[in-house]
Amino acid sequence: MLQKPVTALALLIGLAACGGEVDAPADKVTVTADISASAEIRLINVHGMLEDAARRKPLDTDISFPVENSDRASLHIHALGPGQMTPLHLHSLSHETTLVLNGSPVTRHWYEEAGQLQRYESVQAPNTLIAMSPGAGHEWENASEGFQANLVHSTPTFYGNFYLHEDDERLQGGGPPTIMPLDVLMDGLPAGEGLVDLGLPGVSAISVESEFTAGPFDGNSYIYVVNGQASLSSASQQSDIRPGQLVFLPAGVSAALVAQERLSAYLFRL
Repeated sequence: MLQKPVTALALLIGLAACGGEVDAPADKVTVTADISASAEIRLINVHGMLEDAARRKPLDTDISFPVENSDRASLHIHALGPGQMTPLHLHSLSHETTLVLNGSPVTRHWYEEAGQLQRYESVQAPNTLIAMSPGAGHEWENASEGFQANLVHSTPTFYGNFYLHEDDERLQGGGPPTIMPLDVLMDGLPAGEGLVDLGLPGVSAISVESEFTAGPFDGNSYIYVVNGQASLSSASQQSDIRPGQLVFLPAGVSAALVAQERLSAYLFRL
C-alpha cells in the first residue's frame, strides 16, 4: 500500500462548530479561536480558508501557522505563494508527515540508501501523503498559479527547519520518503470500517463504508476528509462532513461516522 519513491495567505479560518460559525475580523491573519482546549467537536473549512487567503493577501509569499502543538506532536498548515519554495532542509529529530491540500508542488528528497546519497524529484497531486524520517533532506516548490498549502504533522513537536546545501556532509542520513497518492490510499483500504495502520507515527487512515466510531483517544486528534461524505455525531453535536474539512476531535470524546458515500480520511493524533 505504501510506495517508496524508487518505485513509485492571510489565513482566515471559519471554525464551523456543529451548529454555528465563528468568524474573525477581516484584518486578522491567524486562527479565530484556540480550539485545542475545547471539549466540543469543531469543523475547519480548509479550502474556504485558502480561497480567503488568496483573495485578501495575494502578495503574501510564505505563511505558516499552528493548528495545535502538544508535548508529543504538532500540526500546522504551511502555505506558499506562486513560484515560492521552501529550500533544502531537514529535521534531525522529527518524523514529518505532510498532506498536500491543493496545487501541484514539486518535491525533492535527499536520503541515504546503500551508503550513497540519493536524490528523488516528483510532482505531487492534492491529497497525496508524504512521510519523511528524521535526517532526510527535502525541499518544496509551488509550481501552481495560486497559493499551495500543506497540512504538516510532526512528532516530536515541530521545532523549525535546519537549512543546508546539497553538498553539506550533514545531509547524509535518513531513509527514503513514503509517498502515497490518493488512488493508492483508496486501492489499499480494506472493505468495511476502521482505522488503517499506515506504519507512520501518529498518522492513520480511516475507512467508513457504513458506520464507524472514531475515538475516544487519549489526546486531541484531527480528521481530514479526503473522499466521500458522512454524518458525524457525538453525545451533544451533529453535522455533515465532506472533503476538505478538518475535524477537531477533543481528547476523550468519540464521534459516530455514518457514511452517506464511502468515506476516506486521515487521522492525525497529537
